[in-house]
Amino acid sequence: MQSVKEATTELRHDVHQATTELRHDVQSVKEATTELRHDVHQATTELRHDVHQETTELRHDMHQATTKLRHDLQSVHQSTNDLTRKVDNLQVVTSDLVSKTLIESESKTEEAPDEILMGCQKQLRAYYINSLCKIPLFPGDFDSCVDLQDIYTKVSIEINLPKPCRAVKMPISSYDEMFTRRTREGYIYMKLLLSAPAGLGKTTLTAKIAYDWATQLEGSPLRDITLLFVINMRWIDHTSNLESIILNQIFPRDTTITPDQIRSLIHRYGDRVIVILDAVDESDRGLFNQVESCGNIVELLKGRVMSPCRVLVTTRPWRIAEITRMCKTFTQLELIGFNKEDVRGYVRKFFHQKKNLGDSLIEHLDQNPLVDEIASKPLMALLVCIYWLEIKEKDLPRKISQLFDAIINIMYQHYREKLHEEAGNMSDEDIQQVVLRMGQMALRGFWPPENRTVFSLDEAESSDDVELACQIGLICQQETRTSVLTNRKETSLSFFHKTCGEKCAGKFLASLADENPDDLLSKLHEVRTVQDVLSVQLIMQFACSTNIKAAAMIICRLMQIFESEMKPLILRYVMGELEWEEILTVQHFLDMCLRCNYEARNKGKLSHLLNDLFPEGKVFFIGISALTAVALGYYLSHSQAGYIRSIRLMPSAHVADGVGHAAGPFNDIRSSVQKEIKNIPISVIRGICEEYIEKHPNMNSVYRNVASHSPAEMMYYIQLWQACEGLPSSHESNIRPIVDSLKHIHLEVFDITEFNVDESNIEHLLTMIQEGYLSQLLKLRVQQSGMNENQMERLTLEIKKMPHLSEMDVSYNKSNRTLSALAESLPSMHALKILDVSHLWASHDDMAVFVKNLYQFGPRLLQLTINHNHINNDIASQLIKQLPTAMLLQELGISVAGLSRLHHNQLMWVMRHLSRLQILNIYGSQYPDDLMMSVADVMQSLPDLHMLHLSTYGNAPSLSTYGNTPPQVNSGTWKYFKTKLQKIN
Repeated sequence: MQSVKEATTELRHDVHQATTELRHDVQSVKEATTELRHDVHQATTELRHDVHQETTELRHDMHQATTKLRHDLQSVHQSTNDLTRKVDNLQVVTSDLVSKTLIESESKTEEAPDEILMGCQKQLRAYYINSLCKIPLFPGDFDSCVDLQDIYTKVSIEINLPKPCRAVKMPISSYDEMFTRRTREGYIYMKLLLSAPAGLGKTTLTAKIAYDWATQLEGSPLRDITLLFVINMRWIDHTSNLESIILNQIFPRDTTITPDQIRSLIHRYGDRVIVILDAVDESDRGLFNQVESCGNIVELLKGRVMSPCRVLVTTRPWRIAEITRMCKTFTQLELIGFNKEDVRGYVRKFFHQKKNLGDSLIEHLDQNPLVDEIASKPLMALLVCIYWLEIKEKDLPRKISQLFDAIINIMYQHYREKLHEEAGNMSDEDIQQVVLRMGQMALRGFWPPENRTVFSLDEAESSDDVELACQIGLICQQETRTSVLTNRKETSLSFFHKTCGEKCAGKFLASLADENPDDLLSKLHEVRTVQDVLSVQLIMQFACSTNIKAAAMIICRLMQIFESEMKPLILRYVMGELEWEEILTVQHFLDMCLRCNYEARNKGKLSHLLNDLFPEGKVFFIGISALTAVALGYYLSHSQAGYIRSIRLMPSAHVADGVGHAAGPFNDIRSSVQKEIKNIPISVIRGICEEYIEKHPNMNSVYRNVASHSPAEMMYYIQLWQACEGLPSSHESNIRPIVDSLKHIHLEVFDITEFNVDESNIEHLLTMIQEGYLSQLLKLRVQQSGMNENQMERLTLEIKKMPHLSEMDVSYNKSNRTLSALAESLPSMHALKILDVSHLWASHDDMAVFVKNLYQFGPRLLQLTINHNHINNDIASQLIKQLPTAMLLQELGISVAGLSRLHHNQLMWVMRHLSRLQILNIYGSQYPDDLMMSVADVMQSLPDLHMLHLSTYGNAPSLSTYGNTPPQVNSGTWKYFKTKLQKIN
C-alpha cells in the first residue's frame, strides 16, 4: 500500500509538472500569437498608409495634370481667339478709316440716308419690345414671360454730386433726371456710372429705359434721343468692338445693317446717342488691364473714342474703383432697394390677377420684418412672389438659403411638368448632382482671384449637364460671333442671376467637407483678406447652411482672417474710436460671421468660435437690420453663459447727431468738410445744401433746424446723414430676437440709446425685467427709445427687480407720471449712482413728488440730470432744501427756465454745498448776468469742477419765443466772471 501511495504521489507530481509545462507552452503560444497579430497589424497599417499616400499623390498628380491640360487648352483656345480677333480689329480699323472718310464726304454733300437710320431704329425697337422687355416670371421659363411694364416698380436713385467734400448723394425724382440734370456750368452729364449690389434691379432699369425709348413714352426726355443701344457686358472681353457686339446681341441674323453704318450713325448723331453698358462687373476680369489688342468698347469706357455719345455703365460696387481709375469723368449714381411701400406695390403688380393671394402675402410681410427685409431687393421680391404663388402651406422661409433651395426645387418641378416623360427617370438626387456640378463651375469662376461670371462650355463637366441646367433655368447659353471674317462662333454660359450661381457654388463648396476636406481647406485659404471675404460672402453663407462641417471650417477661416486683419480694430470699434469707413468695414465683417453661424443650423455648436468678435464680452452695433438681429440673437442664445456682459445698440439715423460717445467716428468727416469747402463759393455750398435738406425733411427732426446753420455746418450735417444711410435704420429693425436672448446670458449693461423700437419690443423687454432675467444688470440706458407713458410707469415700478442697477438713463421718453412713480422705487435701489431723467417734460406735480423725495436717495447719487422738466418756484424751493443732501454728486444737470429772479439766484447759491461737483450744466436761464455772477461766486467752493455749461435761451417749452439771438451779459459781469475764474486756476 505504501508503494502504491508513493507511486500515486509521484504520478500526481508528474501530472502536475506536465500540466504546468503545458500551461507554460500554451502561454508561450498565446504570446507568440499576440506578437504575430501585432506584427500583422503594424504591417497592414503601414501598407494602408503607403497605399493612401500613393493614392493621394496619384490623385494630386492627376489633378495637377488635368488642371494644366485644361489651362493649356484654354491658352490654345485664347490664342486662337486672339488671332481671329486681331484680324477682326484690323478690319475694324480699316472700316473705321473708311467710315470717317465717308462721314466727311457725306457732311459736304448730303445727310445719311434716312432709310438706314429708320431701319436701325425699327430693329432696335422690335428687339427691346419683343425680347429685352419680356420678363419671365419663372427663371428659364419663357412661357411665363410678361411685359416689363406690367411688373416694373419704380426704384429710388441717388446721384453723387462732385465736390465739395466727398460726394453729396442727391435723390433724383426718376431715372429721367439722369439724362436731364446738368452740371453747375450747364452741361449734360455725358458719362454715368450706376452702381448697386446684386438683385437691386440694375438690368431691369436699363430694360425700362430701353422700353420707354422704344415706345416713345409721352413726356420722356428719351423722345429726343435718336439711337439707344443696350449691351450686356457679361459676354464681353477686352477685344470686343461696339458695332460687332451691337449686331451680335441686338440685330437679327439677316439684318442688312453693317458695322460701318452703325459707327457712322453714332458719329453723326453724337450726344443724341445713348450707349448703355449693363453689368460691367460681370465682364472679363482683365477687361481694363490689357494694353494690346483692345477693342473699341474699352476705348469707349476710357473716353477715347465716340466721345460725343452719352454712356451709361451699370456695375456692382466692387468694380467702381477700377472703372473710375480708368476714366475719371464718370458721374456716379446709386440704385436704392425697395422700401416697404415699393415691396407692396411690386406684390400687387405680380398678383394683379390673383388679388387675394397678393393681399395675403402683403399681410404676411407686414407681420414679419425679417422676410420683409429679404424682399427689399427687387430680385428677392420676385422670388418671394414665386414662392408664395407655388407653395401650399402659406409660410415663408426665414433664411435666404432656404428661399433659394425652394426656388431651385420649384424650377425643377416646372421642368418636370413640362417634360414629364423625359424627366420621369431622373430622381431628386440626380438633380442635386447636376446642381453640384454646376456649382463646381460657378465656384471656379466666382472665387478669388478670378471673380468672373461667364464660363465656356469646356468648363462644364458634360454637355448633358449644361442641357439639363438650361432646361431647368439655372443657366443660360449665349452664342457669340468671335470673328466677323470667318463667322466663327463661341458658346458661353452664365447663371440666370449671379446669386443663383452663388447658391450652387455654396452647395458644392460644402460638399467638399465630406468628400475632400483638404480641398475645402485649400480653397478657403485662397480667401486672404476681408475684402475677399465680402466678395464671396453669399457663397460662404450658402455653404454654411448646407453642411455643419463646412460651416465649422468656414467660420474658423473667417476667425483667422479676423485675427490677422481686424483684431487690432475691434476694441477701438467697441469704444467708438474708429473713423466711419473703418466702422462700416468692421460691421460688415461681424454681420457676415454672425449670418454664417446662423445659417449653419447647428443648435449653437459653433457659436463659441465667434467669441473673439466681442472683446471683453461687449456687443456693439450702429444700426442693425432685422436679419442681423436674428443672427445676433441666435449667437447670444447659444453663447457661453456669462461671456457676453454688455449690449449696446445705436441707431444709424441718430448716431450722427455728434453727441457724447457718438462724436468719435465723425471727426474725419468734420475735418474733411472744412478742408474741402475752403475754396468753394458760399452760394454754391448753400444751394447744394438747401436742395439736399429739402429732399430729406427728416434731417431737421434729428439735427434741429439744419437750414439755419452756416453752409459749413450744413455740409457737415449732410455728410453725417449720408454716412449713416449705409446702415440699416433702427425704425425698420425688430430687435425681438436680441431681447429674447437675454434670458440666456448674465447681462450687466443694456444700452439702446435713441433706438426707437416698436411697442411690442418694449413690452417684451419689460416682461423680461419683470420675470427677473435682468436681475444682474448694472446699467440700463433706454434714452429716446420710444416708450409711451404706461411703459415708462411700468419700468419705474419694475426696476426693483434689478437690485444691482447702478446707472439708469430713461431720458427723452415723454411722460408726465414717471418721476413720481420713480420716487417710490428709488429709495430701495441702494446701488444706484447715476440717474438721467432729463427731457421727460414731466408735469409740475410729477416733478414736485420727485424732488420732495430726493433726500431719500439723493445722498448716494454721483450723477443726476433732471433738466428739461417743468420746474416752478415751489419746486425750486424744495430743490433748495434737498440738494445739499446730495453731498456725493459729481455731475448735475438742471433747468432753471421760468423761475423768479429770487428763486433762480437762491438755487444757484445752494450749489456751493456740492463740494465734489466736477460737471455742472445749467439750462434756460432768463437772467444771464445773475447766472454768471452766481456761478462765479459758487466756483470757489467747487475745487473739482472742470466742466461748466451755461445755457441762457431756447431750452424749455416756456422759453420758445427767445429766438436765435442769445441774451448778452454786460461787460462788467463778464469781467467779474473771468477774474474769479483766473483766481481759481
